[in-house]
Amino acid sequence: GAHNGTSLFNQACDNLSGPGRIIVMSAGNEGREQIHLSKTFTPSDTIIRTGLDFNPDIYKRTWVDIWGDTGKSFCARVTLYNGTEGPSTALICTDGAELDTFLIADNGLDTCYVSFIPYASEYNDMPRIIINVFNKSGDTAFVSVSGKDGRIHMWNEYYYYGYVHRYTSAFISGGKPWATQGNTTSTVSDMGSAHSVLLVGAYNSKISWKDINGNTQSYFPLTTGGIAPFSSRGPLTDGRIKPDIAAPGLTLGSAVSSYDTSYTRTGSSSDKVVAEYEDLGSGRKYYYAEFIGTSASGPVAAGIVALMLQA
Repeated sequence: GAHNGTSLFNQACDNLSGPGRIIVMSAGNEGREQIHLSKTFTPSDTIIRTGLDFNPDIYKRTWVDIWGDTGKSFCARVTLYNGTEGPSTALICTDGAELDTFLIADNGLDTCYVSFIPYASEYNDMPRIIINVFNKSGDTAFVSVSGKDGRIHMWNEYYYYGYVHRYTSAFISGGKPWATQGNTTSTVSDMGSAHSVLLVGAYNSKISWKDINGNTQSYFPLTTGGIAPFSSRGPLTDGRIKPDIAAPGLTLGSAVSSYDTSYTRTGSSSDKVVAEYEDLGSGRKYYYAEFIGTSASGPVAAGIVALMLQA
């Protein structure tokens, strides 16, 4: 999304909010992810280039979501590099047709699949291009975005839920003097950019604990009271400051699934386990463990808001 409160989901949140109804949402955990870039084009400065650095433990796949100013247009292409410039896609503009294509890597064997989905005007009257990149090669894919005027924002959007949970790639310069490194600004969730939503970041409420085996664990050198390093950052692209507030998000005791065998006295996450409860009727053990994330701070704030509404 455009991260400016105009999406259909944002509009739904605003329409659902009202007397007695307040929507509270977690800001996201991308405060360290270099997944955002922006560029203001001028007649003498018409292009931004950036590379896609993929996590080697996850597939080399991402969506690059690019949004421009209302009434403006821009174009994009993908090029492979392996020391030197390799093959490139056609230049696709916001008023062009969709394109499914591929690039052959420097070794002549491996393939980078690329799809472009352009919109001259999306639901909010803003131009947009989505680029779907699946790079099965060892070459680095670089994205170039060009325009004559106006401003664009772009995000690296593909999030992988699996044995690791994280974004699959980041924007990098790749050592190229003409390329731009990604930044961590405007990484709060687009879902939470609605005007009426209370968007909640995380702060360091507790940085150490004693695990169930009596060992002291810590998130040193963090200090209590500071914003958690993972907490997603603003501002929104329309200039509003988000998150609106921060709540405890590092670290909180939480119930964990009794089917997750890593959260036991001897499991791989035993350093996070702080207590256990045994049901005398069934003999089943249930564990409680330390948890971090704005998925913790959002519920903390929601509980406080609920008490305020009740009062």
